Amino acid sequence: MQRFSAVLPRAASLSRPLFVLVLLLIMSTTSVSAQRDLTVRVGAGGIVMTQPDNLDAYLGSGTNLGLDVGVQLLPVSLPGLELVAGAGFDRFTTNESDLLLFFGEGINAATERVDDGTLALLDGYLGLRYTVVSADIPSKPYFLAGVGMYHSIFQPATFRDVDGQIIEAQTSEGAPVQLTGDEIIDTNLGYTAGIGIDFDINDTYGFFVEGRYIVVQNGDYGDAPTNLSGGVEVTTTRYYPIRFGATIRLATFGD
Repeated sequence: MQRFSAVLPRAASLSRPLFVLVLLLIMSTTSVSAQRDLTVRVGAGGIVMTQPDNLDAYLGSGTNLGLDVGVQLLPVSLPGLELVAGAGFDRFTTNESDLLLFFGEGINAATERVDDGTLALLDGYLGLRYTVVSADIPSKPYFLAGVGMYHSIFQPATFRDVDGQIIEAQTSEGAPVQLTGDEIIDTNLGYTAGIGIDFDINDTYGFFVEGRYIVVQNGDYGDAPTNLSGGVEVTTTRYYPIRFGATIRLATFGD
């Protein structure tokens, strides 16, 4: 399990350059008299895990929820650039048929039931989004990047026999492997980058389609079973959310 005392200083040192950049951008606009848009986006969609290896075989997909607020930084010289603060919730689940198929016929014969595994991540992030602004078309592509903290809760799947006991399997070398693991709660630094398209309905409302790539540092999965050779090595967690949602221009402020 990661130690919070080591994670928080590292997160602060890595995220400091982003805050300095944002501060400089805001300071550079103080002498400019212009109006700024405040925009909210809310969306939902699916996610696909690509790493850790083996774990992605039965935690391969899930659901995603997201909310962010964006405000223009340079409304006159670069109207498409926004400072974005957001939060998201991602949840991967498994089901018994996927697990039994992945672990093979030898496990099927002994298994009476499987307690499904889950991985949930709750995040908050700060970033920049740039929209290609054009008055001629209602659809506008955009690009985004950010850094934040990801709080994860991982509950490995548990295989049980007819008596309710945890099943032990044999590796190719003959060593026993328990098909279960302890719940692991962890908080780590993560990065997000993505692209999307905005579609305007009118001056206030619109909708968007967005794809992201998320990397969370040093995910810890303990001895969770991933195959009959053992558990997951400590590694980064990587996945792709694909989200569809609504855009609302909440307010316009400034001179």
